[in-house]
Amino acid sequence: TPQYVPTSQYVPTSQYVPTPQYVPTSQYVPTPRYVPTPRYVPTSQSLLHKHGVSPSMDNPAEGDVPTSNYEKRLYSLMDTLLRQEQESRRYHGHLESKINVDSSTYLKLRDYCVQVERKVSALEYTRSQQEASLRFAVESCQVMSNNLSLQRNKANQLESRLIHLYPAIDKMLSSLNGNDASLNSQKIEQLLQENQHQRELNTYLQGALSAREEMLQDLKSSLAEAFLGFSAGDHNTENPEQQQDESMPSSHSTDDLSPTDTFTDLLMCDM
Repeated sequence: TPQYVPTSQYVPTSQYVPTPQYVPTSQYVPTPRYVPTPRYVPTSQSLLHKHGVSPSMDNPAEGDVPTSNYEKRLYSLMDTLLRQEQESRRYHGHLESKINVDSSTYLKLRDYCVQVERKVSALEYTRSQQEASLRFAVESCQVMSNNLSLQRNKANQLESRLIHLYPAIDKMLSSLNGNDASLNSQKIEQLLQENQHQRELNTYLQGALSAREEMLQDLKSSLAEAFLGFSAGDHNTENPEQQQDESMPSSHSTDDLSPTDTFTDLLMCDM
C-alpha cells in the first residue's frame, strides 16, 4: 500500500493583542487573576458527523463493510483531525502561559507606577513647602534691608548735625580759653552731659546697625542654602542681592566721629 502523506497541517494565524495602556489611579485595586475556561474537546463521533461520515461505518458489524479506499480516507481524516487537535491544544497552552506572564508583568508595573506617583506627590509637597519658606525669607530680608537703610539715614543725620554744631562748639572753646573766669563750672558740666548723651546715642545707633547687618548676613546664608535645592537659574538670583549689599555704604562709616572725640579731649585738657 502507498505510504500515508498528510494533506494539511494546522498553522496558527492569530496575532498577539497587546494589553491596554496603564492609566494611573488614585488607589491601587488588585484585579482578579485570569482563570482559563475549559476548552471543548470534540469526540470522534462528533468529528465524523461534522465531516459527513456515518457512525455506522466506523463499525463494520453495524453497517456496510467499508472498502479499502474508504478506510484510507477515514484514517487520513482521523490522523489530520488528531494532529490539528494536538496543535490547537499546544497553542492554547502557549497562549495561556503568555497571558499569565503578561498579567504578572502588568501587576508589577502598576505597583511600580503607584509607588512612583506617591514619591512624586511627596516631592511636590516638599517643594511647595520650600518655596513658601523661601518667599517668607525674601520678604523678611527686604524688611530688614529697609530698616537698615532707615537706621543708616538716622546715623548720617546725627553725624551731619554734629558737623554743623562743631563750629559753635569750637567758638565756645575759644571763648573759654580767653575768659576762664567768665564761664562757671555749671555750664561746663551741662556741655559735658550733652556730649555724653550724644556719644551714647551714637553708640546705640552703631550697635543697632551692627545687629541689623548680622541678621542680614545670617538671612543671606540661609537663603544661599535654600537656593542649593533648586535649579541653577534660581541659584543665580542671590548675586544681585550680594551686589546690592556691596554697593550699600558700610555701617562703620559712622565710627570716625572725630568732632565729638576732639571736643571731649579739649574739654578734658581745659579742665
